[in-house]
Amino acid sequence: MVVLAFAKALSSCDPESKIEKEISQIPINVELRTFHKEFKNADTTDLSQLKAKYPYLFPSHLPDSIWYEKMQGRDTIYSILEEEVEKASFNYKELKDEVVDVMKHVKYYFPEYQATPITTIISEVDYRMQVVPFQEDLLISIDTYLGKDNELYAGMNSYQSQHFNKENIKADVAHAIAKLFVEPGNDRRFLESIIYHGKLHYLQSLFAPDQPDHLILKYLRRNMNLLRKMN
Repeated sequence: MVVLAFAKALSSCDPESKIEKEISQIPINVELRTFHKEFKNADTTDLSQLKAKYPYLFPSHLPDSIWYEKMQGRDTIYSILEEEVEKASFNYKELKDEVVDVMKHVKYYFPEYQATPITTIISEVDYRMQVVPFQEDLLISIDTYLGKDNELYAGMNSYQSQHFNKENIKADVAHAIAKLFVEPGNDRRFLESIIYHGKLHYLQSLFAPDQPDHLILKYLRRNMNLLRKMN
């Protein structure tokens, strides 16, 4: 699949601006669902309705009492996360526009790709859940984008938390979707890993061409500038 995308990118003789214009006209009509807001505004009587709407967000092995505690504000950590997300004042229209732009680029290079609704959740700062594409949904853990200096990240590895910024969302979405098209190798050797991640970053740059290198490669901007000077 990566080879086909590479061939399509190389075979086009059109100027980049013309390609981008063509991509911008690809129809993508998806809904942005702020589940974290719906959950915050719900009470215990709404739980069954939420579970019916978002069954994949409610693991069957967890008892309803856990969700009741969160809804009633008795889960202190979850309540703090809800407050911090609200204080962050995310621009959800802008977020949706960024994700849709990525989806349009994916559709251009992989016409079989089916865009899904976008759903924001609070994952309790689970960095493994930052962006997760499912067949029926694209999940974004909004509590992992509060800004790298947010005090909630104080106890985390700075290598991870330095990328917990709003500006990282688009590149992260492109990276997560790229994984759908790159098969991880069975060989765990270093070279195999380099090739795998190289394919991912190549697709990521195709899906989000307006994103700077330090966001695509997850380098700090100052480190990226230093690398350029060394070259």
